[in-house]
Amino acid sequence: MSEDDVQEDWDSEEEEEEEEEEDEEEDFEELLERARDGHTVEVLAAVDLDVGLVNRVVQDGNTLLIMASWGGHVDLIQGLLERKADIHARNADGWDSVICAAYYGHLPALTLLMNSGASMTTTDTEGMNALMYAAIYDRHSCAVFLLSRGWDLRLVDNQGRSALDLYAIYTNLSDEIKEQRRQILRDAFAEGPHPSQVQRRKDENYQRRRALLLVVVESIVAILCPTCPWLSVYGIAIWTHARLGI
Repeated sequence: MSEDDVQEDWDSEEEEEEEEEEDEEEDFEELLERARDGHTVEVLAAVDLDVGLVNRVVQDGNTLLIMASWGGHVDLIQGLLERKADIHARNADGWDSVICAAYYGHLPALTLLMNSGASMTTTDTEGMNALMYAAIYDRHSCAVFLLSRGWDLRLVDNQGRSALDLYAIYTNLSDEIKEQRRQILRDAFAEGPHPSQVQRRKDENYQRRRALLLVVVESIVAILCPTCPWLSVYGIAIWTHARLGI
């Protein structure tokens, strides 16, 4: 076989690989549309056949979970999470699943995502978070829900605007109704839990777990090596912090 023939074979193989990649990309983009439209059985069946699809992304960064959240399809979201979908994935605009659900006012989907450990701190490329998007399009129940979970009403976007500043600016609501709903958000935030309270609870839980672990370790050491003087509570605390980071 001549060098020209070999080169032609290589070129042909590269073209075939490129075509296969393009076909796969097109197939996945169609699957993303299916996820957005709520074809739960079809999407989950595809993921079960190829687990790599669950967190695959396209050029714009969208994943199946993001698109399912976009459409508010709770059963599909649950199925994808059970298949290890990345709940913190963000697309090219910085949107995660929570922002998508809040933007379109899908409260059940938003509730599921928050109960599944979604981030409370994600902002998009404009510095806007899910609470701001819920506010800007008058997704009132979603905004109140997020505040009930400790979201911060005082945060601002890249232009210095808070959720209250943005409230319903793209709607036809009267100024009176807008102000009434802003006041509901203020009251919800005042009732808490405030972000500082949420963090304090996490810190308290952390201290309780740390104290419990120290007791367990000390008990084990006392049984296995009762005559080792260096294994004091202080020594255990140092070892635990160094080894386990707590």
